Amino acid sequence: GHGLEFRRVLFRSTAVTPDTTGPPNTAPPGAASSSPAPAGRTGTAGPGPAVPRCKNLDVGLTGGQPPHKDRSGHYQYPIRLTVTNLGKASCSVYGYPGLGLLDASHHALPPSHTHWGSTYFARDPGPSLIVLAYLQSADANISLGWRPTPWATYLEITPPNEYHHDLISIGDWLETAGIQGGLGGDLTATAMAPAPKENCKCL
Repeated sequence: GHGLEFRRVLFRSTAVTPDTTGPPNTAPPGAASSSPAPAGRTGTAGPGPAVPRCKNLDVGLTGGQPPHKDRSGHYQYPIRLTVTNLGKASCSVYGYPGLGLLDASHHALPPSHTHWGSTYFARDPGPSLIVLAYLQSADANISLGWRPTPWATYLEITPPNEYHHDLISIGDWLETAGIQGGLGGDLTATAMAPAPKENCKCL
């Protein structure tokens, strides 16, 4: 059903491509971005040198809740984005993930609209500084809309204040979830927040 986990990064690039749409570049109070962010290209900026930003993150996606029919009569599908610190030292994340949609040929699909804030499934907690010890996780809720065509095969994710992106296939999940047609409409994402214990890889 909708609880299928469809994680595994299929491709990782060290350069953010024009496929990803990023949120406004904001930093926590008193913190500076570790490097200048191209406008609209990365996740939101991270904290200053007191707590280094996370650079070694495991990125995964899961589907858990049933879909929700919006006011236009189209379904919105929930996805949980989880990032886990694989580094031995504590690090931090802050803000919203960057998002992008690609078709089966890896061509960018512009979403109908991209929003950062509350989704149909979760209230946006707002940006906050999250310090992750080894194997601790943070997550965000993503709402992905339906449209008849063109369909997205991959979801491209840029963690907050990162310049690489992770490309994850959603095709198997669509088939297992019994979704007719495909997804590729509106995208909405909440800010990252500490992951509940059941979603965390914490020791």
